[in-house]
Amino acid sequence: VFDGVFLPGTKSPIEDLAWLRARGLDSWLSHQMNHGSQIVGVCGGFQMMGRAIHDPDGVESNFGSMDGLGFLPVTTRLARSKTTRTVTARTPSGLSFEAYEIHMGVTSIEEDGCEPFALLEDGTRDGMRRGRAIGTYLHGAFESQGVIEELLGHPVPDFHGGTKFQYHRLADWFAAPVEHDVFLRE
Repeated sequence: VFDGVFLPGTKSPIEDLAWLRARGLDSWLSHQMNHGSQIVGVCGGFQMMGRAIHDPDGVESNFGSMDGLGFLPVTTRLARSKTTRTVTARTPSGLSFEAYEIHMGVTSIEEDGCEPFALLEDGTRDGMRRGRAIGTYLHGAFESQGVIEELLGHPVPDFHGGTKFQYHRLADWFAAPVEHDVFLRE
């Protein structure tokens, strides 16, 4: 059983932080981590886990800057340009996986000695692992059973073919009641 919290991020990491704080969920997340839960942030979730997010150009919000949750020693500066790319990466143990990035801004690491979430094929470090806090920009990393097992430190049930298999199952379910002859008529 994975005793943790997953922060996916949504529209704007600064607006998401404001939403969390307005509901007291920032304190709840801190409590969860301090009592043994692992916190994983992907993309905007990774940015929120840092010390601060700066948006001087108002790219994603009108807040300007906001303190982050402080779980990771990073600071993000949002920018007008968006990073979008597919990558091949490997975990610190050497496990290879495919993923993609789609984010605004640059996240800077403020302390030496922190382990990356992964290394990209060009040698670039992605994200960070520090204690029970994990952040990454790599969407799709958690579709890899091996990546999940490495993070948890134990085997997980078989994925039954992964995401593509599940999409095919969904397509088969959707297509089953369809009268195909209707689509063949002229």
